[in-house]
Amino acid sequence: MNRYQEALIVDLDMIDLSRHAASLWPMVRPGIHLACSGGSDIALGASKIGGQPDLPPDIEWPRYGGRPQAFLAQVNLAEMPLADVAAGEAEGFDMPRDGLLSFFWDSMQEVYGLEATDRAAFHVMYTTPGAHLERRHADDSMLSQIALTESAWTPSVHWTLPQNGVRALLNDEEWIAYEHLLPAEANHQFLGHALPVQAEPSFMAATIAAGGSYLSYPDDLESLAAEWRNLLQVDSDMAANAMWGDGGSLYFTIRETALPTLDVDACWFEMQSG
Repeated sequence: MNRYQEALIVDLDMIDLSRHAASLWPMVRPGIHLACSGGSDIALGASKIGGQPDLPPDIEWPRYGGRPQAFLAQVNLAEMPLADVAAGEAEGFDMPRDGLLSFFWDSMQEVYGLEATDRAAFHVMYTTPGAHLERRHADDSMLSQIALTESAWTPSVHWTLPQNGVRALLNDEEWIAYEHLLPAEANHQFLGHALPVQAEPSFMAATIAAGGSYLSYPDDLESLAAEWRNLLQVDSDMAANAMWGDGGSLYFTIRETALPTLDVDACWFEMQSG
């Protein structure tokens, strides 16, 4: 048992749910919570939400529908406590420990990741270590309906659980108690289990990969979804001027097999809102 599983057991005991510990602790994955910590003098290439992206000068800004996609966030892997994550993961966890991930989405917020054709409306970039970076600006960014307030992200590792798995174990009263353990504020999160507004984001990623859509799900959905994991969750957050639908979240998922090389072509995006 690792320290994140042990921390879960302590938390469950605090809300009188320790009777479920044996069923829940094997599901634990450490996730990296990304707390907004202000927007002044953010270093080039640092992890942040909003503002302008730091990209190599020869990289073309992603576009969709004739307009630039909105820059959402960037994650500097060297700033992430990935050794701590690996210590709490199953044997075989592997991903680059350096480089920069950059996340973009349809600037008009009109595409939700529910059909295969939505692939053109989001973009994930992995910039390898040592690449020359410049703070970039989209020439016609005024067309965007997304203007996030820039803020640096400070990472911290905590336990996460698959919400569908937890809900299946708990009755309504227990679920209400368990919800007190979940983040009370915006849950921007790298890796770990996502905190979904609706279904697990891995379900939609697996559905699209299997040739389906929100109207047609594969029969073996749960086993297919197990091949995907959360890469980044970006929550609605008034402090960052981020509002997705009526208070939803954005989810970027990646195939488990693509994580060691960060093959961003194996990513999917979904926006969920209540």
